[in-house]
Amino acid sequence: MGPVLVGGALTAAACSSDGATSGLADAANAATADAEAAERNVSPTSDAPSTEPVTTEPSAAEPGTDDPASSTGTPPPVEADPPGEEVADDPSTTCLDTLPDIEMECGRLAVPVDYDDPSGDEYSLPYVVLPALGDDPADEPIVFLQGGPGFSTLAIMPFFAELTEFRNDHDMVFLEQRGTDPSGVFLRCAPDLETFDDIQACRDGWVADGIDLSSFTTLNAARDLATLRSVLGIEQWHLLGGSYGTTLAMVSMDHDHDGTASVVLDAPTAPDVVIYNADIESALNAASKIFANCAADEDCNRRNPDLFDTNVANFDRLAIEPWNVTSPELAAIFGPTIDALVYLEMNTALVSGQPGALPAFVTAIAERDDDTLLQLVVSGEDADDPEAADGDAAAADESGDDESGAGPGEFAIGLNYSIYCAEEAPFFDLDGPVETVDEWPAETVESFLPPFRETCEIWDVDPADPADVDQIQSAIPTLILAGEYDHTTPLRQGEIAAAGLSEVELIEVPSTGHTTLDNACARSIMADFFGAQTGDRSCLDASEPIVWQ
Repeated sequence: MGPVLVGGALTAAACSSDGATSGLADAANAATADAEAAERNVSPTSDAPSTEPVTTEPSAAEPGTDDPASSTGTPPPVEADPPGEEVADDPSTTCLDTLPDIEMECGRLAVPVDYDDPSGDEYSLPYVVLPALGDDPADEPIVFLQGGPGFSTLAIMPFFAELTEFRNDHDMVFLEQRGTDPSGVFLRCAPDLETFDDIQACRDGWVADGIDLSSFTTLNAARDLATLRSVLGIEQWHLLGGSYGTTLAMVSMDHDHDGTASVVLDAPTAPDVVIYNADIESALNAASKIFANCAADEDCNRRNPDLFDTNVANFDRLAIEPWNVTSPELAAIFGPTIDALVYLEMNTALVSGQPGALPAFVTAIAERDDDTLLQLVVSGEDADDPEAADGDAAAADESGDDESGAGPGEFAIGLNYSIYCAEEAPFFDLDGPVETVDEWPAETVESFLPPFRETCEIWDVDPADPADVDQIQSAIPTLILAGEYDHTTPLRQGEIAAAGLSEVELIEVPSTGHTTLDNACARSIMADFFGAQTGDRSCLDASEPIVWQ
């Protein structure tokens, strides 16, 4: 499969394109799941007279609708409306049948494909407003910006629908990012991309359908957000970005400064971060933190000595001599062979979802211990601690099974290519040496770097203006949160994001992985920040330590 940049970090698609998993069991399932065929959804827009948004109590969408304009199909053609006007549509295309009992306001927003040609073709983007639960909400709503890029924003709404921390005092706004609309343009490719010819075929198909792949940029997504704010008559709103959504949030705060009250960046990645090898490095360095904590625990260190060296040796050995699994139970879970790439995927899953199992996992792989490895998988399937799987529901990164909006496991990889091939590939030297931190051997990092240049040469989008990927400088109040074990966007990326911000607070949330929205303490801090940029941080000291398996 082609390379995927997720949440501001690069990874091989076979190495988990979701960026956040709940543990070893999920990694095993991902490694053996059969991809289902997917057809492209087309049409930069359509046409229909402009009307008021649809309000539902509950949603008018019925599960299993056969309406050809339902959320699983392509919307009917409509005439182009003036940019920024709302487009009428059947409620079933914009309101969620997954939330039948939740009051919401739904609509579609007409935005130009090319903002330099506002009278040309348009995209029609669905949006939803969840009203505040309290009787006296603040004037400024919270708009959530999804990660990826490539995951549906509306599909994360069930997670937020029950979050009283945010909704007691604020309306919440969700706008589907251009390129991730299941009922419009969802830039998917066949799920089994194996060769560059497959990527070429996907690109050629979209171009033949009349889709301008260069129109899918972070700046255009920020312009779409500003357009929605104006159409809804909102003077200012708060931005809440997760993973790649933090990049979009920073570009939005720069583009729409006057319309932004405050910003929360959860799992931060800034537009000026060079991320070609960031994902691999971040995963390895998050593992290093866990190894250090294990070494400081007498019992864990006794059972799992020299974890750093053992982990590096495992990578080297599996790259040369993959483990041919003999246990029928393990083979049924992982497949017949565990190679270095599968091992990296499992490492990453454990860092984010089961950090207490990582030392035993590394030791079991080194000793080819079938029994221990199987026990770790079973314990991962039985785990039910919500704090242990931070980021799963929200990612905001983005589980491919639950948040793509277009069906299980679907991901708009074409949007991923369009954004990163325009905004990352032109601005760093792919032939230069890989810079590593800590003691990880450069060859270990380099061995996992996918062929990004070849993919971007095929995708062939216009490079971004260098000014669009500069450091963001702003005095807008900003809160940045990074998980202690974030394998994709750790604290050091938060420090880069904070460099140009004058009113910023940077927090590392203990015992969490990629994105912190599933962490009750982190959510309470975010909610307090949206209210007054202050609040109690003492809950951070009460975080539960790792329980070693």
